[in-house]
Amino acid sequence: MKDPGSSSAHGSHSGETLAEGGDACCPQCGRPLRPVRSSLIPDPVEHPTVPVWPVVGMVFGKKRSAILELARQGRLPVRVLRIGGSYRVATAELLRVLGQDR
Repeated sequence: MKDPGSSSAHGSHSGETLAEGGDACCPQCGRPLRPVRSSLIPDPVEHPTVPVWPVVGMVFGKKRSAILELARQGRLPVRVLRIGGSYRVATAELLRVLGQDR
């Protein structure tokens, strides 16, 4: 039976080591650990764009009507894409604006 305090997923080892560049590595396999990302913003590789509401609205702390109005006016700090009837932003650009682009 597996110890509940241990984890085999990369990114959650307590005995991590540092690579040459100072990045944390997995002590079991030596691969660099990925930084922990907010669960609100998905990986840009898997989801190249995210909807303005709810994702961008929640990130910037705006309610639905306010964030959609800012998107319509082009006043968000990220480029807004109009796809069909929805407003979306590039996930990578959103992460860059938030300083989480590593």
